[in-house]
Amino acid sequence: MLHATIASAKSPFINAACNSRTKEAKEKVIRLPEVRPKTFESYIQWLYNDTVHIVVPDPSKDQEVNRSAALQAEYAKLYTLPSMLLDAGLQNQVVDNIKDTMLLHKTGPTNAVIKQIYEHGPAERTLQRYTIDWYASQCGEMGDFLQKH
Repeated sequence: MLHATIASAKSPFINAACNSRTKEAKEKVIRLPEVRPKTFESYIQWLYNDTVHIVVPDPSKDQEVNRSAALQAEYAKLYTLPSMLLDAGLQNQVVDNIKDTMLLHKTGPTNAVIKQIYEHGPAERTLQRYTIDWYASQCGEMGDFLQKH
């Protein structure tokens, strides 16, 4: 359950759903069956705290790359939600969190993340551009060519 005023302030989609003559507005229920509960819990965290922090189990030292992959995968799943709810602030936060995860763990984007953001990502391609730029930065001269084109 959300406070409509808080959710409406950050999401034009929720605002429209709550303040229209639709079934959702009358019932005071917005159904998003394609959104996983865990993903929506992260959205609720964003609404009330202006931040998103996803927790995955702590791996042993030799599994740090797996931790990065798990964090990136959860953030990538969350990345698709802001485009649905028209919440640019959350989208920017998720992109920043994925970048920070990659930098902290010294890893690039995982195949699962790339697949998620290209198949389910929003039309505004911030994370897609960042992924291409990261790979290009790893390729030397060829990377310079890719970034220019």
